[in-house]
Amino acid sequence: RIQLAIGTVNTIGTIILPLLSWAILPRAWEFSLFGGVYHSWNVYLLLCSIPAFYSGIVFLFLPESPKFLMTTGKNEKALQIFRKVYRINSGEPEESFPITELVDETAIPTDSKHGGKVTANRTKIQALKEGWQQINPLFHSPYSIKMVLVCLIQICNLQSVSMLRLWLPEMFQAIEDYKLHHNGSTDSLCTMLQQLKPNKDVTG
Repeated sequence: RIQLAIGTVNTIGTIILPLLSWAILPRAWEFSLFGGVYHSWNVYLLLCSIPAFYSGIVFLFLPESPKFLMTTGKNEKALQIFRKVYRINSGEPEESFPITELVDETAIPTDSKHGGKVTANRTKIQALKEGWQQINPLFHSPYSIKMVLVCLIQICNLQSVSMLRLWLPEMFQAIEDYKLHHNGSTDSLCTMLQQLKPNKDVTG
């Protein structure tokens, strides 16, 4: 259910943002604050930034991943987080959590050549080196071609979505303008979109 809820966030956002802009942007708001003059579009941007700002603050207080803590040899902290998750999910007290000991992953042999090694209580320099070891295989065969393909698909997807989001309102407005100036009649899409062309100054 959590994954389903996360997946609907973008969909809900695409519905809320137009409604929010429809309610705020037409307002003739103008006020001064801290030496600046602000309008309705400033208020709209401020409201749109609140979720991201709030998420950033909440992120600072979230616990570390238990998997990461176990990998770095901090099993006691990982067990505390597991108990807290158990209490939240089940409503039972933390003391009733059935697991009392976690596997010592630092004692398990790993393939350090392909980024499997994580040093317990590592320094920031060690973390950077080990992080590079983990992503380094992406730039070599057989993963490099697949990574490029995935990146191209993502770029095309974002370009398509951005183009539709930015241009569709203007295209719809051009169609409405054409119908307004031609007694409600329509024509081919290319003809109606001629309304988007800027008017040329005619000089004698």
